[in-house]
Amino acid sequence: ENPGLQLPPLPPKGADGTDAAVIAARKVELEQLLRGMLGNVEVLMERSLHFWKFLELGNPTVIAGRFVMAPRARPSVFKTLAKLNDEKYRDDVYRLGHVAVTDLLIEGLREMRKGGESHWSCAVGGRLPLCQLVAGALGTTQAARERLIDAGVINLLLGLVQNEEAALDDVRPALNVIVAREGERLASFIARFLTTGGLLQLLDLVQRQRCQEFVAKLLWYSWDAGTRS
Repeated sequence: ENPGLQLPPLPPKGADGTDAAVIAARKVELEQLLRGMLGNVEVLMERSLHFWKFLELGNPTVIAGRFVMAPRARPSVFKTLAKLNDEKYRDDVYRLGHVAVTDLLIEGLREMRKGGESHWSCAVGGRLPLCQLVAGALGTTQAARERLIDAGVINLLLGLVQNEEAALDDVRPALNVIVAREGERLASFIARFLTTGGLLQLLDLVQRQRCQEFVAKLLWYSWDAGTRS
């Protein structure tokens, strides 16, 4: 549909479609074509979804793929991507734990924490879906959770609350996932958070009436797993 696209040529059919060598060569050429299409934003964003339908991929994959591979789509698709947390998409929510997605979520949190306005995460009404995506990613696998925690997700989420206290309602579900899933390891994660600027963050937040109960509970939950149970 777009003659201006620069893509690898379509593999020729060859003289004998049953010849093993011909089939093997066509597979290599087809893979090159598909890789070229995956790297082309116009193909990824094409309205009729011909590429995605050819691969027999559903809407959750389309949205996640565009979020990762089509930067211009992120300001709009990341809000749709947050719907993967809905129960009806429980078989697709694992996509949020992919390293390419979690890296972008950390990037989004950092930009929002800094108060940037041009970044995709800073679109109007973007804080809630971003936090929902983070919560979903934290709930996928232990590997994804560790990757996000190592990247400073606790500091970044609480940084949003420092920017605006109303953000507490948005970030709480994401932090609750860490508390619920990490059990015995929660104390070590909170200790790491405290030694990487978290102590100053909590000192700031505890002076705000709306945040006092939250800070107290966070420290209590991390104190002793046996006490929590």
